[in-house]
Amino acid sequence: MTFAGFVPTMMQRIARLPGITRRDFSSFEALYHSGASMPEWVKRTWLGLVPPERQYDVYGTAEAGGALPHPGGGGGRGWPGRAASAGP
Repeated sequence: MTFAGFVPTMMQRIARLPGITRRDFSSFEALYHSGASMPEWVKRTWLGLVPPERQYDVYGTAEAGGALPHPGGGGGRGWPGRAASAGP
């Protein structure tokens, strides 16, 4: 798999799978997530699975054809210093 789009609930379920940190996610060229706020522990787990420069937080309506990648240079590069994504 080279590209995937997830909602945080899906990422949380995958992050909880036994042995997930031993899996190979190197084929991912891009990963985006949208639809809800991202729990910090989930994002940190995924940063260990897929490099931050390949992850995108997307805000907007996919149905209307508009989306805005996370500000801060694109990708998840700004994430390691952030506590959480948008939302509560």
